[in-house]
Amino acid sequence: MNSGQKKMYPVAKVLDGAWRLAAAAAAVALLIFPAFKGVYWGYLPIAVGAAAAWRFTRSAQADAPHGVPHSHPGFMVALLAGTAVLQVGLVLAFRSQPVLDASNVYRQATELAEHGHMSPWTYYAPLQIWWYAGFFRIFGPSVIMAQLSNIPAVLALILSVHAIVRRIAGTRNARLAALMTALYPALVSYILLTPYYFYLYTLFIILSAALWLKAVRENSATAAALGGVAAALGALAKAVLLLAPLQALVVFALSARRLGLRRALILWAVFCLAFTATILPWTVRNIRVLGRPVPICTSGGLVLWSANNERSNGLYSPLPDKFKPESPQEFADYSRKCTRRALLFISRHPVRFITLAARKFLHTWGTETTFAARMNFRGRTNPGLDHALSFVFQTAWSFLVFSWLLNAGLRSRRHDPTWLLIAATIIFSHAAVYCLYEGGARHHLPLVPVIIAGITAALPSRRVRPT
Repeated sequence: MNSGQKKMYPVAKVLDGAWRLAAAAAAVALLIFPAFKGVYWGYLPIAVGAAAAWRFTRSAQADAPHGVPHSHPGFMVALLAGTAVLQVGLVLAFRSQPVLDASNVYRQATELAEHGHMSPWTYYAPLQIWWYAGFFRIFGPSVIMAQLSNIPAVLALILSVHAIVRRIAGTRNARLAALMTALYPALVSYILLTPYYFYLYTLFIILSAALWLKAVRENSATAAALGGVAAALGALAKAVLLLAPLQALVVFALSARRLGLRRALILWAVFCLAFTATILPWTVRNIRVLGRPVPICTSGGLVLWSANNERSNGLYSPLPDKFKPESPQEFADYSRKCTRRALLFISRHPVRFITLAARKFLHTWGTETTFAARMNFRGRTNPGLDHALSFVFQTAWSFLVFSWLLNAGLRSRRHDPTWLLIAATIIFSHAAVYCLYEGGARHHLPLVPVIIAGITAALPSRRVRPT
């Protein structure tokens, strides 16, 4: 046990308990969900995934992870190239068409690329629009180009997971983590949805986590500042990451025994300054356009009310969409009214709100199938495709959850306390958000790389010095 682990030991015991609690809660949601929905065949992929997780965990605990070379220089190059080829093949084979929010983001990106201005209707976080538009300016706007433009973010995500686990547990475990991330079915296939935030948001979550790890372990203000930039870019991809300063406060405050309280507060302040400076230009633009401070986008109030009203079932309901604003300013005002209505409902119906929160938790953590229906083949939906993808996704999610649960039973000494702190903070904060806002499988998906890193970093390893 290194000196950092000794200093953090009392906190580490609590974090180990939090890691176990999160794994157990996800497993309970997974086991309840088929009965909750009345789809009892859903226990088949759960059983397959659980059996695979048992076999994987027993093998991994017996020795260093098998079948993953720790020294072959071409492993990561081959893995990244294979991932890119696989995703290009999916895009060209399916020729999926964007629907709903993805279609609107694609349209706004095309408008930005062709006419050079952003839509004043600030419903969506802007980063994906900017991302698509940048590629459209070079290669021309097309759905295929939008989908392919996500591949660099996917490759960067794999490298980031590899870097985290390599720092904690060595090269062999890092390559296992990279392999699991690269082959995770939903992470690979989500590109077919022309995602309007997913890959960039997921990338910046894991980059923020990697930089928090470096900041705490190396007492690095530079890493804290870069973490603030990464988290801010994540917030510009999806506004949920506006909670990053609070996450960072938890991480640095609970690392104060290692860093010293004064240094921990300095690192947090550096993080917050970098975070604010990165978001500020867009916020200023919103003030000019909307006449009021809107940090990222105006959709928050609508989503909050849609998930907290008399007719809500915990998912998105169309109630807020019935109002048709005539200007961006009117839309911003309406979003604030929606927030007030949602908070009024919560205060007047606390039991109903708790019931809705439980339903949201089940829909977020109990399944990984809800977005499969939108994965169309050349614009046409197919029930057979939906069922096949749902089975694959749910089997993979079950494997991951039960591997997580079994992994959580490993002795605390195998878990890096700093990483447990970061992973637990990210997972619990996101879980809390989606007990308040709408539930859905797509909300846990950005956390899959965090879970994979936690699982693989705690496995036994023949540690190899990074080169």
